[in-house]
Amino acid sequence: MRWIFVLMFGGLGAMLVYVGVTQYFSQKRIAANARPIQVEIIRSDVTRSESKDRDRSLTRSTSTISWFPNVRFRYVVNGTTYESDMLRPNIIGTSYASQAEAAAVIAPYLVGAKVLAYVDDRHPDKAFLILEEGAGPVVFMLVGPLALAAAYLAFRFLP
Repeated sequence: MRWIFVLMFGGLGAMLVYVGVTQYFSQKRIAANARPIQVEIIRSDVTRSESKDRDRSLTRSTSTISWFPNVRFRYVVNGTTYESDMLRPNIIGTSYASQAEAAAVIAPYLVGAKVLAYVDDRHPDKAFLILEEGAGPVVFMLVGPLALAAAYLAFRFLP
């Protein structure tokens, strides 16, 4: 039983740290080398995600609802047409507690609108709409060591 927890939390922690660090430096590099381009919005909506209710009680639900802004846009770089769905220069998406919060993020990006986006010519397939670094990589880098600590504690104290 101990090894299951160690492998589970250790693997999760290592993965979170790895993704956080790689995305942190990737978004810094892409944002630093980004140039503005005009893009056309081809999708703009908010999706709802509900976690499963794990409490078997009929009087209480432990499910949670998250809202995700979705935007997809088309653009041309050096004669090649691309599509992207990145809001910020990293692959870690952000969820919101309310539909209104998620909708506010994509409000400027109505389907058919031509808007300003950014692209690094070395990574033309990774254009993004908002020239600011997302907090996702930092969160991953902070949560990863907590999972690694849980793996250590499981190894140390579980029978």
